[in-house]
Amino acid sequence: MNNHCKEIRVLTEILQVRDLTITEKIILSQIDALDQKEGCFASNNYFAELFLLSKTQISKIISDLKKKGWISVKYKNKKNTKAVEKRIIKVNRPPYPTRVKDGIKPDDNTPIKAQFKDNNNYINNKNNYLNYEQRDYSNIDWSKFYAN
Repeated sequence: MNNHCKEIRVLTEILQVRDLTITEKIILSQIDALDQKEGCFASNNYFAELFLLSKTQISKIISDLKKKGWISVKYKNKKNTKAVEKRIIKVNRPPYPTRVKDGIKPDDNTPIKAQFKDNNNYINNKNNYLNYEQRDYSNIDWSKFYAN
């Protein structure tokens, strides 16, 4: 492999995203580094060799990043055929992500509803858990449960 990659920088705003795995964050950062104005043209094989993963794993990670709205993927076909000439991956620029299917949009400033704030069923209903009757274990012969 002829790899000229000396380092990978991960932006803090990508590092602090909770719904991405560390592998997704690193691959997203590499795609961002390779995404000059026209996009990233790196193949799954390139990423697989660079990160010592299988092409299948890379394909799944790229699909997951696309589903989560972090990247967009376009395919350029060879002339007069349906064969793919190259794949173009573009990183959706800040605010990340630009579009999440059926999720929160970056410019959606809808406040959290009052009934959802600091809602923890165990804490809010702890009185229900404290009223259980304690079991009596005094008549159990515990010696039969131990190895001799």
